[in-house]
Amino acid sequence: MPWDKEKYKYTKTRRSDAKPLKQVLNQMFKQYRLTGKFREKRIINSWRRIMGPSIAKRTSRIFMKNNVLIVELTSAPLKNDLTLSKEKIIVLYEQEFGKNALEDIRFI
Repeated sequence: MPWDKEKYKYTKTRRSDAKPLKQVLNQMFKQYRLTGKFREKRIINSWRRIMGPSIAKRTSRIFMKNNVLIVELTSAPLKNDLTLSKEKIIVLYEQEFGKNALEDIRFI
């Protein structure tokens, strides 16, 4: 069966109602109320990249509750060190995700 050139003649033109993918995804997240959850997952998944593999290796669990990042650590000395530098960590997250990305970080 030969290819029918006339049938596909107008498919190369762009539709006038086409929107950028970013805009469509943002509308979808807003419509299904997923913006907050998506942001939480991005914050949680960026822990290893922001803090580095040595700290991530000593992290057993990370989750968010009421805009507070809760990090469960396996090392007590590391918990103490991170508690002392909590403000620096919050600044790193604010640089990555913008102001008010996190209210607080708790280490358990």
